[in-house]
Amino acid sequence: MSCKIIGHRGSPKVELENTYESFLVAANLDIFGIETDFTELNDKSLLIFHDDTLTRLAGIEKNVRELTKDNFKDVILKSENFEKEYHICDIISYLEICKKFEKTPVIDLKWGFSEQSVEYMVNLLKEMEMLEKTIVICYTKETVYYIAENHKDLKLQYLVGSLFSEEVVNDCLRLNIGIDLRHDLVTKELVDLFHEHNLEVNCWTVDNDVDIQRVKDLGVDYITTNYPNKK
Repeated sequence: MSCKIIGHRGSPKVELENTYESFLVAANLDIFGIETDFTELNDKSLLIFHDDTLTRLAGIEKNVRELTKDNFKDVILKSENFEKEYHICDIISYLEICKKFEKTPVIDLKWGFSEQSVEYMVNLLKEMEMLEKTIVICYTKETVYYIAENHKDLKLQYLVGSLFSEEVVNDCLRLNIGIDLRHDLVTKELVDLFHEHNLEVNCWTVDNDVDIQRVKDLGVDYITTNYPNKK
């Protein structure tokens, strides 16, 4: 079994994370998918952004979820790791890149999604003929339950790190969904258990060669990494 590589927020060591430029770099690599973060804003629109505030990437002390789409038109993203300035990538552009370059969109639903926003995303994926080609990951129990029960045609993975528990594993088995686990929590027993139920195991964020080889040896199906060029 070959392990599939997913670029975490694109290729963030080459271009700033979650930007059009980062997605484009990842799209030109020989990898399986491109991961990103969808955040639900105050007006129920969706934005590609990971953090809960604009502080780290824009130097603005504002909570992302309390803003509306109009607040982001002129937001400039910066990082000490890159000399140039960036703009927030819209979700249509992200999906178009994935579709054009035949990469699987891996969408992290941040902070929990309303049913309205889940339905909007599902309809958008259908319109773009990407629904069956997309993986959705989420760590909010209520959102995971809603998608698993109402959109069985959408591939779903329960995203867990510090909140990993036997209950999460049992939820995955009961709901018939995969798991996206912090890499240091992956064990051979867990991988074997999921494979016995024909379910997949993803792990994040795996960046050094030793960890990459370890989880490959454990038999994971996917590796999410900040260095997708390493493979």
